[in-house]
Amino acid sequence: MKNTALLNLAALLLCLAALPGCVSITSGPQHITHNNATPTSGGFNMISLEEEIALGHREFAKVKAQKPRTRDASKQQTAQRVLNRLVKANNLQNAYPWEIVVFADNTPNAFALPGGKIGIHDGIFKYTKNDDGLAAVIGHEMVHITARHATQRVSRQMTGGIVSAGLASIIAGGDPNMARGLSEVFGIGANVGVVLPYSREAEFEADRIGVLYMARAGYDPEESLKVWRRFEKAGSHHPPQWLSSHPHTTERIRQIEMNMPRYKSIYNNTRS
Repeated sequence: MKNTALLNLAALLLCLAALPGCVSITSGPQHITHNNATPTSGGFNMISLEEEIALGHREFAKVKAQKPRTRDASKQQTAQRVLNRLVKANNLQNAYPWEIVVFADNTPNAFALPGGKIGIHDGIFKYTKNDDGLAAVIGHEMVHITARHATQRVSRQMTGGIVSAGLASIIAGGDPNMARGLSEVFGIGANVGVVLPYSREAEFEADRIGVLYMARAGYDPEESLKVWRRFEKAGSHHPPQWLSSHPHTTERIRQIEMNMPRYKSIYNNTRS
């Protein structure tokens, strides 16, 4: 994709991102079945995978240039080890150019950019406690990537009658000055986190399939509940940024509990 086309796409996404409440948020907790045990892979998507990977790569490079990385090498090593294991166990080695970076930031946050890029803050480790807990967080972010939630959201908005004459001109190669960069498009602000919320449906899918990812990798799915409950306790007055999206923490916990028998069965099979 040429640079001008990237700018036009960035501008379009930025304009769409400024329109809240355009995606259905009707879904709630769901059981894992043979029909929903894997991500949707984005469903209908007007942005090609190649374009998505290029955009994510470019924006993650900006984040890494602007935000200091952790000084604790063991945290970076842990995050890389967990990601590698999750990717291998779920046969995702060739799906994306996976990359994970732990940033020096005490806020309990994690984020994903399209194309296999994941950022973790130092501050989240006090909630995850161990590799299994961290796998719950990383698995959740991986699903946002493999289900292509970011560009799926934009594609849904584009087909929902939202594209105005101004946006149409951008698609056709209009004013490049409208493009302010994908940092705003993907919600990467001063705290380097996904500010723009995913839909309720996407968050539940990331929770549901993320624990499946960790169970397949031999991480104890019970640890995911412990992580969520720590967040729930800490967020009784001011929810941590990582949990500021649509579903209430109690609903997310309930979904995981509903599916725990399936998760435990998969987990136990990895240990037999």
